[in-house]
Amino acid sequence: MFKSPFAEWYPEVASYPIVVDATNMLREAQENQWAFSLTIEQAGLLNVEDVVDFLEAVIEHRQQRLLDNHASPMKFYCWHDKQAGQLRFSMVSDLHDHLPFACEIVSVNSIDCVATVWLLSEALTGIELTGLDKAMNEIDSECTCVWSVLLPRNG
Repeated sequence: MFKSPFAEWYPEVASYPIVVDATNMLREAQENQWAFSLTIEQAGLLNVEDVVDFLEAVIEHRQQRLLDNHASPMKFYCWHDKQAGQLRFSMVSDLHDHLPFACEIVSVNSIDCVATVWLLSEALTGIELTGLDKAMNEIDSECTCVWSVLLPRNG
């Protein structure tokens, strides 16, 4: 019987504090970052709604933490790490005028887009070393699609 990994992942994420350091975006990005991997079999048994539900639960929890601590607004952002085959998300203070990516990013309007790309990724289990050079060239030539939301949300 298949058990969704989200039931295990959510409590782990929820147990960690949010790092707020508006003077150091890299610290915020690194310390607030999470990465999740699936096997190809798991991905085949999940759907976009499962991923979105997980992310929305994380967002709601993060939002409540910010409100409880009277923290300044932060950007929650998520993306599919093509090289690692992972779903990733993090948070940085809204004071920063950009997100901490070294590559070109494209903002997508829907969290569903990131979830879909992750579930359909051919690199869910990572990239084999024999194909690393080719994969790196392909990854470098592409941009990263990122979905973000300002927390706390209004309304």
